[in-house]
Amino acid sequence: MRDYEEVSRAAEAASAVGAEQGVREAVDDLGSLSQDLVPYDTGLLSQSLSKQVTGHGASTVGQVAYDRPPYAEIQHEDETLRHQDGRVAHFLSGPLKVEARRYVNHIARRTGEAINHA
Repeated sequence: MRDYEEVSRAAEAASAVGAEQGVREAVDDLGSLSQDLVPYDTGLLSQSLSKQVTGHGASTVGQVAYDRPPYAEIQHEDETLRHQDGRVAHFLSGPLKVEARRYVNHIARRTGEAINHA
């Protein structure tokens, strides 16, 4: 039987991997959801989607952004602008608010699965 320290290290390493996987999947999902909502004229804003996951374990951070300043911020924040085909302002913060609980649960589930398989 493995000793406590070995099991603890394995669980800690597994939880880091699980958390990172969960965050990465949540970032991918938010990016995908936002693509259906981001205002689309020439496609430049939609094409500027960037996704990044940094950190390790409990310090893992995900970021989804559209890199067309100041255009992206204006399109995201200005609710008076008219958009076509179901495209909306708050194309990132809107889906994030709706899906936040699901993302937290998903990250926790991935972390638990990784620990169970350690």
